[in-house]
Amino acid sequence: MEEKFDEKTQAKAEKKFESFKSYKYDDSDFEKVFDNEEKIKEKVKKGNFGEYAEYIPLFFEMLKDVFSKKYKEVPVGSIAAIICTLSYILSPIDLILDIIPVIGWLDDIFILGLCISFVKKDVDKYKQWKENAEKLESEYEEK
Repeated sequence: MEEKFDEKTQAKAEKKFESFKSYKYDDSDFEKVFDNEEKIKEKVKKGNFGEYAEYIPLFFEMLKDVFSKKYKEVPVGSIAAIICTLSYILSPIDLILDIIPVIGWLDDIFILGLCISFVKKDVDKYKQWKENAEKLESEYEEK
């Protein structure tokens, strides 16, 4: 899904995402995102986020496993990018106001797309770990 912006808006969105990479997150950032999980999921469901929407539940699963220290293989920059992206999606005030029908979500979709491209390898690695962990758990329960 490739959203088209004018050059100025695209540059602003890319600059905003670049700032996410160096963000120093803390427990309150996790809490804000987790406390608003349903709101974020509902916003993505209502918007036309296309195939990007499938990443939202995965991001939440991954963050929960990182936060609970079950999974430790995610670089700090990827965690920060995911937390900031989810917070950005939650925020009604961003590059294009969310109250503007349809186009109000374009910047959210664009930021989410940037995040996915930045963290894709880490997410794929997490999915593989999760599948292996579930398989091992299933095998253990069968015995």
